[in-house]
Amino acid sequence: MKILDDIPFSIDAEAVFARLHLPRDGDYAGEIHALIDSARPLARPRALYRKANVQQRHGDAVVIGASGPGSRRQRDSKAARCE
Repeated sequence: MKILDDIPFSIDAEAVFARLHLPRDGDYAGEIHALIDSARPLARPRALYRKANVQQRHGDAVVIGASGPGSRRQRDSKAARCE
């Protein structure tokens, strides 16, 4: 598996205020800016991936990396539905 850990991170304060439906100069603006400033040094985005083959195609869905006739997750899911 490959780990990607050099993913840049930035917070757009305008987008945060828009998402929260708060005015940029409202009562909570100072607290929102303080939260954003405290989050910046802590955020370290990472991603993990591995190469896998497409095993089956079903319309707009695919099964990726299944082993044998069904992956363990698929077998467990089927077993849970049958109980």
